[in-house]
Amino acid sequence: MDKFDGLKEGLAHLKKAQDAFSKGPLTFYITELVGAYNFMMEHCAPFKVGDRVILIKAPIINANENHGWMSSKHFLIPGAKADVLSISCNEKGFQVGVAFDDESYIDSRTKEKHISKIKHSYGFRSSYFIKDTDD
Repeated sequence: MDKFDGLKEGLAHLKKAQDAFSKGPLTFYITELVGAYNFMMEHCAPFKVGDRVILIKAPIINANENHGWMSSKHFLIPGAKADVLSISCNEKGFQVGVAFDDESYIDSRTKEKHISKIKHSYGFRSSYFIKDTDD
């Protein structure tokens, strides 16, 4: 069995159901859905790519939650400023990818603080930020 057989079968069922309900071409509905998503992103998203934002609440970072950010915990604090790199939307709401101005990390062995040579994208729900009106 080809690894795409299940996907192909699912898409065939989706097309059959869509045709039964609408008697119209699937491409029309896909185009409409994409258009609605783009409209929502343009007119309803709280931020745009390139906006400056301020972190208003610290994420939970410990051994059980978001432990991959332990070495970044010291700068992921309220008031930290960042640039919006990306924004998307899903069933949980708007999500943003941001690069923080003061990104650094603390070496887990030596406990030394190092300035990051490259900026990373940190993913958050948009509710963690407000627009920075000072810049």
